[in-house]
Amino acid sequence: MHCLAAAGAATPQLGNLFPLWSVVPFVAMLLAIAVLPLVIGKHWEPNLNKAMLSALLGAPVAIWTATLEPAAVVHAGGEYLAFILLLGALFVISGGIVIRGTLAGTPGENAIVLGIGAVLASIIGTTGASMLLIRPLVRANSIRMRKAHVFVFFIFIVANGGACSRRWVTRPCSSDSSAASRSPGLCGCGRSGSSPTAPC
Repeated sequence: MHCLAAAGAATPQLGNLFPLWSVVPFVAMLLAIAVLPLVIGKHWEPNLNKAMLSALLGAPVAIWTATLEPAAVVHAGGEYLAFILLLGALFVISGGIVIRGTLAGTPGENAIVLGIGAVLASIIGTTGASMLLIRPLVRANSIRMRKAHVFVFFIFIVANGGACSRRWVTRPCSSDSSAASRSPGLCGCGRSGSSPTAPC
């Protein structure tokens, strides 16, 4: 057992095998998403062009990673497929829910929608809350001249930060030692000595 642990510790981590400049494709993708819609908007709109750019930047990284650790590419592909299936399911479910009302897109009503979205994100997830509320928010602000900031706040609060408002359940991790288990904590909280997969 100790031999296996020592062998695992001696094996270099995948991230340590990449040089610093290997982040260039990721930075290039972020810059493309930020700049190209403003510079060549008409050419950026078709999804085929976005897919081609993604393949151009992502394929070399995937091939390089496969030469270092093929299992990592297979694992990442499985996670990507699961994420796409999740998005598809959320799109179908939220597409069947229509929220009607007389929202006028005023600052107060927008703030209420953002607050509801932050709470919903803690219950049904950030992606589900975003897909559920984005269309009512777009309709409510359709008559406003300046509305880009509303959706920026929506992305920050609902799509990203909403899950931070989730209340952490304080129960001891079952795999902790007796001294550590006397102090309340969250299973998988990352505390020293706790197991991320320990059942509560």
